[in-house]
Amino acid sequence: MFALGSGLILWAWVNLSLGLPRHAGIAVPPQRLRARRLAGGLQLALSPAVFVAGWGWEFGLVYWAAMLMLCAIAWVLVLARWPRRRLRAAVVLSLVILALSWLAPSV
Repeated sequence: MFALGSGLILWAWVNLSLGLPRHAGIAVPPQRLRARRLAGGLQLALSPAVFVAGWGWEFGLVYWAAMLMLCAIAWVLVLARWPRRRLRAAVVLSLVILALSWLAPSV
């Protein structure tokens, strides 16, 4: 559940940021920008359900809020460090999150 929820949050931030013309690159159609913003919003709206299903209302929302912050910080650092390789870096970052979730399955 942790890997699914954190991956969902990370890709929500990726879609929301790439839905902005500033981060999307040159000559991206407005329909694609709108679709990415919509996908990111839906992913963020569905992500609390994953954490609540895994840990209940007591801890699920706390873990969800923590992962929102951690994934946002990680994505901002990736965008600042590798602005041209942002999609490749997002895949690597999601693989790192997946590996960390396998190392700590009790969380």
